[in-house]
Formats: sequence, structure tokens, C-alpha cells
Amino acid sequence: MQEREWFYVEAGIQRGPHTAAELVEVVRRLGPGTLVWRAGLEGWVRAEAVLPPIPGAALPARDGEPHTLNPLVLWRRCFAWSGRFTRSEFAVAHLGFGLVGLIVVGAGAALMAAAGDKNKGAWIAIGLFALVWIPIAFMVSVGSTVRRLHDLGQSGWLALVSFVPCISLVFLVYLLAAAGRERAAPPASGTIPVGVLVAVVVALVLVVPMMIGIIAAIAIPSLLRARVAANEASAIGNVRTVISAQAAYQTVNQGFYDGRWECLSGPQACIPDYTGPTFIDAALFAGPRSGYVHELQGGARAAAAKGISPSSTDAFAVIAYPAAAGKTGVRAFCGDATGRVCAVASGSREELVAGSPGQSDIRCADGCRELR
Repeated sequence: MQEREWFYVEAGIQRGPHTAAELVEVVRRLGPGTLVWRAGLEGWVRAEAVLPPIPGAALPARDGEPHTLNPLVLWRRCFAWSGRFTRSEFAVAHLGFGLVGLIVVGAGAALMAAAGDKNKGAWIAIGLFALVWIPIAFMVSVGSTVRRLHDLGQSGWLALVSFVPCISLVFLVYLLAAAGRERAAPPASGTIPVGVLVAVVVALVLVVPMMIGIIAAIAIPSLLRARVAANEASAIGNVRTVISAQAAYQTVNQGFYDGRWECLSGPQACIPDYTGPTFIDAALFAGPRSGYVHELQGGARAAAAKGISPSSTDAFAVIAYPAAAGKTGVRAFCGDATGRVCAVASGSREELVAGSPGQSDIRCADGCRELR
């Protein structure tokens, strides 16, 4: 029968006595760095010094911190730079936080694109989130790098290498691949060196705003171009819709078009005894739509006749031009009774129409380039 002669320390408390078999189970749970003692030893020693390797034993605790792959625990430890990170801990803390950041940024970009100018509160919320997220991400990145360097027996100051373009990628691969030094001397204290703290403050004040500026300089023009393209596509679609509506209106108005939005959106009030559907959405002429202003210009008035609208015309031209030139759109568009749809690169309203409103010759200008 084995004697109960072994003692061990867990969380600063001496426990025991235990048999050798029981001690093996304890070491398997706490790791080979567990301090143990029995009669005949000069003092407390690490279990790995007096016991053979134990299969399945927990990884040793470093600097009093148990090994873990819980990202929430690791991210919290990144703010105490005197500890160490193994390769797996560094990978989870450093790469995991970056992955979460990419997911959040991707979701935020999608929300901003969907919100547009309609929901400014979403833009403000995402901006405030970024102001909080970026400093935390910076601290996690630097803190995890400093801890990994400690595990390699290197100075935490080498974390500054991670800010050097191109070299930083090679440095990251080194941190992920290099084996830690179990016997490396730990830092002298748990406080952040003043020099490192100054470097962090300088980085937060100078580097982070510069990064935000670079990202904004790249992203904002792309977003504006995408919005302008979407607005122009919407305007072209609206012009084609009006042409189709006029063609349908012509069939129920004895061959005549109409020069008023109200008649296309409410033909029951214009065409005597008409009970069919409307031809266009009334919102099209209620104001700027998707950054474009739409106007309908009628040709010569038809002679009054039974069964036709009083505002019937023999021709029409519908135009769409940017509400704010160069911002909400670049080109201006025109469509007429011939079914032609064309664009003017300058976005000028005055270059769209040839002829005069109220005249039979009203049409899109010859200089208006036809769209295919």
C-alpha cells in the first residue's frame, strides 16, 4: 500500500498528503510545473523534476497564469504586459481579435451601405463603435505581442517591429512559429514601462488617426462613386418608366400623350370615363428621387375633343438631372416620344432638350448621347 507522503501547492494553499498515484492525477490536472514536496526533499520542487513525464498532463502555468485558450481571458490579459503567451495563446488572442474586427468592420460597412443618407444615426453609431474598438484592438495587438516576446526571452520593446511595413508580416510568422523558452527570466514587475506607455500614447495620438485617414481616403471615394452609379442607374430606369407610361397612356387617350405628372399618376381625373389603372408612381414628381430631379415637358396641346385629357399633347420629353451636380450624380438623362433615352456627360439641364415646351418639335437634344 502506497504511503501518503506527497504534498502540493494549489492557488497558494498547501494540500495533502497524497499517495504517488494521487499526485500523478493532481499533476495531470494542474500541470508539470506544480510545486510538490515530501520528506527527504530539501524544499518545494516542480513535479516534472521528481516525476516521469505524465501523458495528458495540463500545460504548465507561466508566471502564475494557467494556460487557457479562452479568448475573453486572453484579451483581458493583454492589458497586463508582464506575463507570457505561448504560441497557441498568442494565436487565439492576436489573430482572434483581428478576425472579430474584420467581421465587425464588414457588418458595419454593409449597414452603412444599406443606410445611406436615410439613417444618419447608423453612421454615428458605427463611428462611435470604431472610436472605441480601434484603441482596444491596438492594445490587444501590442499586449499580446509583448507577452509572446517575454515567452521567447526577448524584450517587449521588440513589439515596435510590428509597426514596420512588410517586416511586420515576417515578424508575425516568427511569433507564431518560434518555440517558447521555459526557463526565460520573467519581467521584473507587472507595471508597464514608462517608455512603452509613451510609445503607446504616441501611437494612439498619431498612428491611429493616420490609419483612419488612410482608410477614409480609400473607402469614401469608392462609396461615393458607388452611390453616384446607383443614382444614375435609378434615374435611367425612371426615364424609361415614364416613356413606357406615356405609351400606355397614349393607347387609352386616343393617341395623345400628356404633359402633366398628375395625369399619368391619376388618369381617372384627366381622361373622361377612364376607370383603369394608373401609369406611374406619384412619388416620382414629388421631389428629388435617388439624388435626381425629374421633369416632364409636353409638346403642342391637342385640340379639345371628346374622351381625351384636356392636357393632351402630341409629343413629350422627360428629363432627369442631378439635384447636386457632381455629388448625387454626374450625368443628366432625357427620353422622348420616339423612345430614345440619352445622356449628357456635363449633367446640365439646359443641354438635354431641343425645341420648346408647348411645341410639336420638343425632343431630346441632338447632342444628347443615346444609351444602349
